[in-house]
Amino acid sequence: MLDVKNIEVELGGTTILQDLSLSISAGEVVSIVGPNGAGKSTLFAAMSGALQSRQGAVELDGRALGRWSAEQLARKRAVLPQHSELTFPFRVLEVVLLGRSPHAGYSSRENDLVIARLALLETETLHLADRLYTTLSGGERQRVHLARVLTQIEFCGPGGRDETNPNESRDRFLLLDEPTSSLDPAHQHTTLQTAVRAAERGIGVVAVLHDLNLAAMYADRIVMLKEGRIIAQGTAVEVLTETLIEEVFELPVSVLVHPKRGCPYVIAA
Repeated sequence: MLDVKNIEVELGGTTILQDLSLSISAGEVVSIVGPNGAGKSTLFAAMSGALQSRQGAVELDGRALGRWSAEQLARKRAVLPQHSELTFPFRVLEVVLLGRSPHAGYSSRENDLVIARLALLETETLHLADRLYTTLSGGERQRVHLARVLTQIEFCGPGGRDETNPNESRDRFLLLDEPTSSLDPAHQHTTLQTAVRAAERGIGVVAVLHDLNLAAMYADRIVMLKEGRIIAQGTAVEVLTETLIEEVFELPVSVLVHPKRGCPYVIAA
């Protein structure tokens, strides 16, 4: 379980998150939505451990993030930020293998290569394995970094127990900050289909999304933020209502039923 417990975050003298609590279970896809300035990225940073809260705590398996060693934490949760900077002319396979660093000493080179290649196959980037990363397009780079974090979290690995501590839960979590932002429509869907498959393999997934319709199609639960507070959370049907969307986003909308998926479908009124 990944638990956010009554956190309050202040940046530059402004309170961004206020008494916010949220729990993520292994095996579910949770989408965080809200307008610009709602606190989505701040909440994401707090959940990943990149940002300390002034009050409250973020816990993984009942232990505050700060009480995990960096290597332990890296084996249990992987983070894909909006932008990943890498200027060295590494080949794509080498970039993806960086995700295996936390497993050094507990996994063979052969096993690492299998996991990395399966992650490249999952993200439809296996054909890029020998390309220089610096020659890729923005969307290709984003998919390569998705493969890297999948490799880190052992999306294609054995799961089960922590190889360094057999008594430790191996619940794993994948945190994705706007993972579809640089992608064409087809790869937006394949990326979120990967998130669903990760959940099916017992990985808890948190995805910050701007597209309410993508959230409706792929999330088990949607968390809607406004001004640093959770306004609503639940299924797409419960959260994506015309009244709530107009209140939070200040945009009149019509919410229809998707003709094939049966989930809510939001259009501007």
